[in-house]
Order: sequence, then C-alpha cells, then structure tokens
Amino acid sequence: DRAQYQLVEQELNSLALEDPQSISEYSARLALLHKQQNREDRAIQFLQKIDPNQIREPSLLSSLLIAFQNRTDHQELLINILERLTVVNPGDRGNWERWLTVLAARGDDERLRVELRRLLSGVKELTLDESTRNMLQLYVADSYWRSISQKLEGSRGQLSEVLPHLDAIERMARDDQQWLWMTWIRAHVLNKLGHTKARDEAITELERVLRTLTVFPAESNVRAIEPRIVF
Repeated sequence: DRAQYQLVEQELNSLALEDPQSISEYSARLALLHKQQNREDRAIQFLQKIDPNQIREPSLLSSLLIAFQNRTDHQELLINILERLTVVNPGDRGNWERWLTVLAARGDDERLRVELRRLLSGVKELTLDESTRNMLQLYVADSYWRSISQKLEGSRGQLSEVLPHLDAIERMARDDQQWLWMTWIRAHVLNKLGHTKARDEAITELERVLRTLTVFPAESNVRAIEPRIVF
C-alpha cells in the first residue's frame, strides 16, 4: 500500500545518506520501487544516479534490465549493466550471449573481439567445451573480416590498419580459399600503400596458393554482423 511504499522509500533514502559508497545500489532499489508504483518520473531520477560498476548483486542488475528494457533514452546505461553482469555473474552463459549480441548489433567489432578473447582466455565459473571454443574462434575471425571489409573502403590510414588484422587471422584460416583471399587482400593493400617489395612477396605467395586450388573462389566467406551470438 502507499504507506508501506513511503516507508520503504524513506528507509532507502536514509541508507543512501548514511552509506554514500553504496549510493548506486540504493538508487537502483529506489528506481525499481518507483517503477513498481508507476512513478516513472521518480524512477528515472534515480536511474540516472546509477553506476553499474558499483553494484555487486546480479539479481538487482537483472531486475533493472527487465524493468527498464524499453527505455530507449537510457540504452547506454542498460548496455553497461549487461557488461557488469558478465563480471559479477560470469558463470551465466545467457549474460554473455546478450552482451556479445549487443556489441555485434552495434557494429563494435573491436570491443566484441576483446570480450570474445576474455571468454576464450578462460572464465573459471564457465566451462567451455572444444566445440564451443571453436565456435567462439569463428566469431572472432568473422569480426576481423567485417573490420577488414570496412577499412578497405576507407582512407589510406584505415588501409594500413588492415595489415595487422590480416596478421591476426592468418592462423585462423579455415581452408586454402580463405588463405587465398587473405593473401590477395594483403597484396592489394600493400600495392595501394606503395610497399612494392612486400607486395611482390604477397603476389608470389598468391601464385603459390592459386596453384593448389582447382576452382577459384567466387567470393570470400565473410558473414554479416551476427544478429545474435549464441554458444
């Protein structure tokens, strides 16, 4: 009832004053309290005070996501909450899938690769079998290919960034056809940058790979941004 609601609000406000270190946690609880009472204006006031990195309780963070998932004007905060959930509850596979899917949907491939490597380096609370690890490696490789495709259409400075990306995925080549595309792109970029000696070496390698193929591939097997990342 309203009296109980006001009492809880007063207690949370008092606790927030007494313990400034936990202001984000109390603000989160107050935001949820006002949301439950359909006081959207008050809920948003407290939502804006929240720093997800100061909240340690997974259930509280999850409740915020559910309660405010339709607030498009606070998407950055909700995304930060998703990231925080992978830290405070790293054993929840669903948290990782939602977080990685958001990064993919936003086209933030550099960040996506960082987070995929964090998973691949080992999370104590989350066991990954060999097939899952292979799938995550594929996501990493696809992310590199998307970045390469974007940079090939960019400025000279962006072209130079293609080379380290190629270096990173050479060991991930799944077959000779992918190796062919990587070598062709390397020769193309080196030519555009005026690095003739390195270009000629890449062309020599390209010719060697071509001799091993019976059919020239029509296009590189590069997938579009994943609408959802699952593992």
